[in-house]
Amino acid sequence: MGIFTSTLKQAEELNDINTMTILLSNIGTIHNHKGNYNKALKCLKKALTIDKEHGNIDRVGGWYNNIGNVYNNKNDQNKAFDYFTLSLKIGEELGDNRIRTPLGNLGVIYSSKGNYDLALDYLARSLKMCEVEGDKREIGVKFIAIGIIYFYKGDFDMSLDYCKRSLLINESLSDERWIIYTLQYIGVNYYYKFNPEKAIEYLEKSRAFRKKSELLDENLSIRTTTYLFLSYKNMGKEYDIKALHTLIKETRNIEFELNYALYELLEDTTYLETTYNQVQETADNLEPDVAAKFLNYPIPKAIVEEWKKVKSMNNAD
Repeated sequence: MGIFTSTLKQAEELNDINTMTILLSNIGTIHNHKGNYNKALKCLKKALTIDKEHGNIDRVGGWYNNIGNVYNNKNDQNKAFDYFTLSLKIGEELGDNRIRTPLGNLGVIYSSKGNYDLALDYLARSLKMCEVEGDKREIGVKFIAIGIIYFYKGDFDMSLDYCKRSLLINESLSDERWIIYTLQYIGVNYYYKFNPEKAIEYLEKSRAFRKKSELLDENLSIRTTTYLFLSYKNMGKEYDIKALHTLIKETRNIEFELNYALYELLEDTTYLETTYNQVQETADNLEPDVAAKFLNYPIPKAIVEEWKKVKSMNNAD
């Protein structure tokens, strides 16, 4: 940050537009990684404005994508979607092969909205471009993204296949973050395949790797811990419930699938009510045919059925 900031000052004094916008983007990216999202947006939008004013359209698409990433981190998916779409539109107009990035990001947004088929379509298009270009790292990233979508669709075998393919690539690149991420989802898939021994094996690897790398990501930590403790519970092993409650307090956004896992682990119906409301809200924002498909996937279906069962029991009492 110190180097970029001092260099930016020099670029501004020299009115070096190209260097200014690149440095503003770099500073914005650092703020984004540090969680300073408003500062990140201020820098990136300034870079965007400067390049638009000077007709540097080839870079404008990249700034749109980067701004979308910040909004996505802020959990403002609608704005993230808008900026990724703008980035894709400009890339298509320019015939730019970098559209693989907004394509992949839009796929992730569609996944978070529960439209898994459309998400797979966008990610498959992005993956194909990465394979043509031989971008090994991005291929690994797209594999895990596709694997996660198959997980949410309830196709745990297909999800495992993509996650393991991603793991092989990430291990060959020594990419710590994605190794931790893929190990986690392999473990989660094994949990849903009723194989707690394998689930524990991979989740413990993910947990150990994260501690060793000192990677700070509460979402990674809480998912790994929750499914690890669930697997311990199924195996009759002890687990540190206080550590889990600490993670719950530290985590800003817990997804519906994870809230259901917390309900199963803690047997606290407040998590069931939360996950049920999340599922219903997701379905309400989808087209009727897509919503019907979403509600019929294994995890949302189990959540709705469990909620009805618990409500029925409470009414009977």
